[in-house]
Amino acid sequence: PRRPPAHPAGSDPAFRAGPSKAPALPGPCLPGPAALAPRTMLRFELFHSAVQTRAWELLHNYKLHILRLEESSSRLRLRLTYSCSRRASEPAVLHFVEDTAAPDGPPTPVDAEAGPAVRFAGSVRVVNTWGELKSLNKSDFLRASAARLWSRLLDADSRRSPSSMVEASLVVYADLKTHKYIYFFAFPAFATATPFTSPGTLRSLRAEAGVPVVRRLYSGLAAFLSETTSVPPFLAVTGIMGPGGPRALSLAEAWEYEERGALVFAFFDPAASEQALGWPARNLCIHLRTAWGLDRVTLLAIRGPSLAAILGAAREERCEGCVHDDRSVLVDVDLASCGLPPFASPMEPVPKVVGWELGPSGKATPKMADLGSRMSGDSLAEASADLNLKLMRWRQVPELDTDMLARTRVLLLGAGTLGCAVARTLLGWGVRNMTLLDSGRVSYSNPSRQSLYEFADCERGAYKAEAAAAALKRIFPGVNAAGVVLGIPMPGHSVEGGELAAASDAVQRLDALVRAHDVVFLLTDTRESRWLPTMLCVAHDKLLINAALGFDSFLVMRHGGSFQRPQRLGCYFCNDIVAPVDSTRDRTMDQQCTVTRPGLAPMAAAVGVEMAVALLHHPRGMDAPATPAPQSEGGAVSALAEFVPHQAGRARRCRC
Repeated sequence: PRRPPAHPAGSDPAFRAGPSKAPALPGPCLPGPAALAPRTMLRFELFHSAVQTRAWELLHNYKLHILRLEESSSRLRLRLTYSCSRRASEPAVLHFVEDTAAPDGPPTPVDAEAGPAVRFAGSVRVVNTWGELKSLNKSDFLRASAARLWSRLLDADSRRSPSSMVEASLVVYADLKTHKYIYFFAFPAFATATPFTSPGTLRSLRAEAGVPVVRRLYSGLAAFLSETTSVPPFLAVTGIMGPGGPRALSLAEAWEYEERGALVFAFFDPAASEQALGWPARNLCIHLRTAWGLDRVTLLAIRGPSLAAILGAAREERCEGCVHDDRSVLVDVDLASCGLPPFASPMEPVPKVVGWELGPSGKATPKMADLGSRMSGDSLAEASADLNLKLMRWRQVPELDTDMLARTRVLLLGAGTLGCAVARTLLGWGVRNMTLLDSGRVSYSNPSRQSLYEFADCERGAYKAEAAAAALKRIFPGVNAAGVVLGIPMPGHSVEGGELAAASDAVQRLDALVRAHDVVFLLTDTRESRWLPTMLCVAHDKLLINAALGFDSFLVMRHGGSFQRPQRLGCYFCNDIVAPVDSTRDRTMDQQCTVTRPGLAPMAAAVGVEMAVALLHHPRGMDAPATPAPQSEGGAVSALAEFVPHQAGRARRCRC
């Protein structure tokens, strides 16, 4: 027999209310006069969504660290729940986003967050631009998302996992900089050629069956749910009007039940409408028609009490609350009216897919979640500080190890022009542990050249090390910065008898600081102040980055490391033929101060920090060769560390 024509493209009669004439089907749908009576088109109330903040945070992290530029919807999986409607329709709540490619870990925290609820899964596609989201072909996307759902509805084995017949699809553009998420939610279901119809309307369970039956129903549901590991969206009930009282069965048990005609198929209904069933009932009807081959069924939409209340009704005396809150309804459904054949094959044409969440205008419009407006300044700073670094991993430097940089402990010896510039550049690279050492105070000539100081530091005579550490914390509260006020003992500078103990203590403190850090930056004003730190870095096998300024020149060197290293590079003093002396004695003012072109310090600082980051990423670390590697050896070296010279700088005068 010929199948009735499909409804016009772009319309779905199940979204429209009101009685309709029975469609012209081949043969009667119901026996006797009922087949000629007007029938009511069955309506289904679409899900609306709610998203937990935790889910957006997880999606943010997955996009930034794992997906990057990937848009595949197969990598991530959504975990959602819904419950019985009470006074208003219940939303489908997105609780959790998980990485399906990750090894098995601890269970997701959905149980603790949602309590007793129907759990189901969904897929997500994270697009890379707002333009992609605006130009999304929603029909194609929803059809692709629902392809597996259709095969599950046609498969009778789905009775063993009824939650697989409820599906969600999310497509989202995540603005990682502003923490805004613009998204469409869909809950795929199928619009059949002609709508499902009913010979009547929704009927109150309590009015039709009576309070004792309702009481026994909830007692049986409580016993059934207490024996399951999760709440199924669909189940069956037998004996509602029988003397033994209602008994709840899983769909798998109902499949083996001999008297299928006595079964009532139940579902936990999130809808509160008096004229429509909840959205999950739509796919249940298709499953019962195509996988079970049924022509007509009675559905029970369980509404009113919460699932927590139902689970608490295991004892008879606690059922009264469920009975009082019950708003469950019964409805007879003519499944044959949909036009799908019983026991449909997978070769059957897939009906039109519907299910986009609608906006106030009645159209599928995007929604937006703005987490940035609800985050504290500290949280925003923490999330945004390393954004530039993490975006580097998307294309330019996938091997960039931001976690290693954050753990690296850096000691800055000198908190002047070079020290301030180095500290700010390290902060930009994501270094979160810094100690600044200096014995001087902030003078009025400093703030214009040294970026971590301001006029107030001069007025109160603040120590440079402490003021610089405080400034770093103001710039980024998440940094672990400390200031140490300490002078470095220097050869060539005499120590009087009363100062010997203080000098010895300074040596011990400096030795402890070098041992406690991974990288040392030597940024002092004089040549002789570099001698002791150089010796300590050799003794303790530490990486040392040495930076020095002239008027129109600068030098940055890498050295350090113990004598046991096979290819140890020369240090700052290797070419000296005389011992260091007091370079500030009998010098004029312009020779005592570091008189230099203002643009050189940031340049030298940048070169020094880049050199340190490159060595930290080089597979040989401090032993990285100072000459370009042969072409045959270049494959294993990070793009950050393809060539790390022994020294770099500027040695000629600018004639421009």
